[in-house]
Amino acid sequence: MPFSPGVSGNPAGRPKGSGAKFGARLLDQSSRKILRQLIDKAVAGDLKAIELCVDRLLPRLKARSVPVELPTAVRGSLADQGRAVLEAAFTAKLDPDQAALLLASLSAQARIIETSELEQRVAALEQGIGAPAAVAVQSVRRRVLLNEG
Repeated sequence: MPFSPGVSGNPAGRPKGSGAKFGARLLDQSSRKILRQLIDKAVAGDLKAIELCVDRLLPRLKARSVPVELPTAVRGSLADQGRAVLEAAFTAKLDPDQAALLLASLSAQARIIETSELEQRVAALEQGIGAPAAVAVQSVRRRVLLNEG
């Protein structure tokens, strides 16, 4: 039997002081002791405790954006540009992370170009043959393949 609108199925409800607030209060009471133990372990040489302390005290290094200087004469194919990126990485003009990012960008550009060229070729085929004729050619090919097989 469903409850009436506005009437709770648990009239007593959750007791006050339970739940997240209770846990936070308990943690506040113990936090100084916990932190003191963690610091003592870190000072004693516990590597995990040292890692936890360092993670909380020092900010993590973030990748920074630095302008990349590549030879401006590299305007050839994507392969030429990729070769220039690798050469710059091998000669320490680029760090490995920057080189990887640039190569990934070149790879994405190659996929974009490939997709664009395929779209143009399909459009040209559809205009030259016409869509209904293409369907007829495919069905004839299927019949020929079935008869030969």
